[in-house]
Amino acid sequence: MGKIWNPRASRDTVIAFLRDWCLVQTDRRTPPLMLYDAYLCYCQNLRRHDLTLGEFNDEIEKQGFSLGERYGQLVWKGVGLCLMEDAFVSRTYGARFIEPRD
Repeated sequence: MGKIWNPRASRDTVIAFLRDWCLVQTDRRTPPLMLYDAYLCYCQNLRRHDLTLGEFNDEIEKQGFSLGERYGQLVWKGVGLCLMEDAFVSRTYGARFIEPRD
């Protein structure tokens, strides 16, 4: 059974993720899979419906971010992840991220 698409809920989870877990600055760069992995964790923590990678990337682009390249790696330009107290490990990169506390 496929996912039921809800454009408002989809947009709202991405906007909330950007507001709560991200730092929006022109000098920030984040690989797409790293940003998506953090988004999945964010949705899981809030028990919210998550988007597929393609849907997520579309929503990030609709928020005004664009893909670029840094050191030969694809990155979202203008967005980075915030660091807080509790860390989780990115399944994709093995990098450390931080989750907000409840």
